[in-house]
Amino acid sequence: MAFKNGLLKRDKKKMIAESIITSVVASIIFTYTTWLIKFLLTRKNALENMNKISQELLFYLECPFLHNKFCSSSYQELIYDNSLSSYDYRMALSTKCMNEVNEIPDTKNVLMPIGDNLIKHKDEIISRISDAYRYSDGMFYKEYKFLSEIEESLKKYDYKLSVDEILPGKIAIPVNPSIGYMADTFKQLNGYYVKLSKITNNIFTYKDNKERYFLGIIKTL
Repeated sequence: MAFKNGLLKRDKKKMIAESIITSVVASIIFTYTTWLIKFLLTRKNALENMNKISQELLFYLECPFLHNKFCSSSYQELIYDNSLSSYDYRMALSTKCMNEVNEIPDTKNVLMPIGDNLIKHKDEIISRISDAYRYSDGMFYKEYKFLSEIEESLKKYDYKLSVDEILPGKIAIPVNPSIGYMADTFKQLNGYYVKLSKITNNIFTYKDNKERYFLGIIKTL
């Protein structure tokens, strides 16, 4: 009888252990399935926003290399390959300023103002990042993290006028109104751009083909 009772106790413990394991496995499967459904339902919208952010970030990054406000630069491929160094950005930005500096005759025809372009692309990127956050269920943590880092980098500068009026008829002129000091941030943003491009390029090339589109999504899992 004692032996039988011992067997029953062991069987009961075994059943309890199996029940606990089954519950844990079922909970994990349910949690993962729920996450996966949310992920797939929102992934497309998240990717579309990241794609737009990537495009605007490219336009922002090529601003230092523009020769005028009305054409693109020849540096897009170098930006895409992340081939430009901080020094390259510094050299390009050393000939640029935020805004018109007509009050400084010596620099009027030397420094090209690009502040308006930078602000336009910055505002669009930040707006798109806010949209992307709405679909955070369709993003990985690393994607969410470097989107927040992009936003932080873009907000680092206030993009104010290079020349400030401090008293009526009096202006404060910086010793060096160029914006070469932004070089390291541009290089950092270039790295973020490459990461975004790797995520979105393969997918959106085939967005009209459902099978290849979802294959592209699965590759990011």
